[in-house]
Amino acid sequence: MPLPSFSKVQVADEALNRMQDRIKTVTDALVANRLLDGVLLENVVLTAGVFTPVSHQLARPWQGYLVFARNANATIWNQVISADGATFLYLQPSATVTINLWVF
Repeated sequence: MPLPSFSKVQVADEALNRMQDRIKTVTDALVANRLLDGVLLENVVLTAGVFTPVSHQLARPWQGYLVFARNANATIWNQVISADGATFLYLQPSATVTINLWVF
């Protein structure tokens, strides 16, 4: 789900208009940051040596991912974004592992 952008409301108070301009500058930068427009996936089980399709729920091709937790010492690789990249991220670990990851 994309982050909402800030909509200014024009009012007669010039100080309030300037404050809204500053807020919009900051929030526009946040909305443009693709890392923040992501999904946390918890308890994803990956089997050693097998590319596993993981439904990332972004409704667009994924840009990247961050692994936050894993219950084994495993290196995780991904396949390049394929035709179904708007739905799936394909991950392969060096050992069977359960992970939490942020997909953006």
